[in-house]
Amino acid sequence: MKTYIFDASVVLGFLLNESTVLRSKVKKIVEQVDLGKAVIYSSPLINLEVANGLRFRVPNKFDAVAG
Repeated sequence: MKTYIFDASVVLGFLLNESTVLRSKVKKIVEQVDLGKAVIYSSPLINLEVANGLRFRVPNKFDAVAG
């Protein structure tokens, strides 16, 4: 079983569509997790780190929910 460690930059990159390569890799990893072939670990504070990153990267609150 493969092990992956995600930090806030990976999650933010995926959520904000910063890179098609990153988005593709994350989707493949999540598919492996769904099949029981991999696990993802992250910091216990990743929710706060991602929220903070979104706070400073999204220009206005309406862009945060548009999609």
